[in-house]
Amino acid sequence: MATGAVSSLVVKDATATSKTLSKLTDPNNSSYLVPKVVEDDALRIKGTYATGANSFTLPATPSDVVEIKGSATKTVRIKRIVVSGVATTAKQWPLQVIRRAASIADGTAVTPVVAAFDTGDAAATAVVRHFTALGTPAAANPASSVLFARDLTLTAPATAAQPIVFEFATRGDKALVLRGAADCIVLNLGGGALTNGEKLSYEVEWEEDAS
Repeated sequence: MATGAVSSLVVKDATATSKTLSKLTDPNNSSYLVPKVVEDDALRIKGTYATGANSFTLPATPSDVVEIKGSATKTVRIKRIVVSGVATTAKQWPLQVIRRAASIADGTAVTPVVAAFDTGDAAATAVVRHFTALGTPAAANPASSVLFARDLTLTAPATAAQPIVFEFATRGDKALVLRGAADCIVLNLGGGALTNGEKLSYEVEWEEDAS
């Protein structure tokens, strides 16, 4: 154990940047104690974002219709997904939340504007988009997996919507985490035929940090 008072200690954070920490001495000044290290701001402060779309027209035989694509530079933690929809007459569709090992290729995608919860946050690096013409989903891969499966009721326009809400990290649960730009979550409607003018609405909320 080192003796005497020590005024500072230089350490490196997760980005290899040097940080100087102040020290505390014990009452007898015979050893020094390293205080609890406060996390670097890049790790402690998370940018929080949301986006979505109202009543977009689904592609024929809809399968992967919404994609949340991870980031090459940040860890993405999905906190909330809400899905609802309308049809000329009420109709049920199978809804699955699936992890894909790659982003959807081709198709006609729409990327809605992302809103930051704090105007001081950096621009979001995750990408959320929905498809009005189907693309090619990632090939079958062990990394692809069905996380949730529900029945989604698309209601008549004059009827109150019946949204499905996926909440993450609200009861001590772990958020749905995306690591890397090839790590993707999709909303899949099973590929059935459109018969009742089906339209879908969704919203996604997520956080990003440098962990």
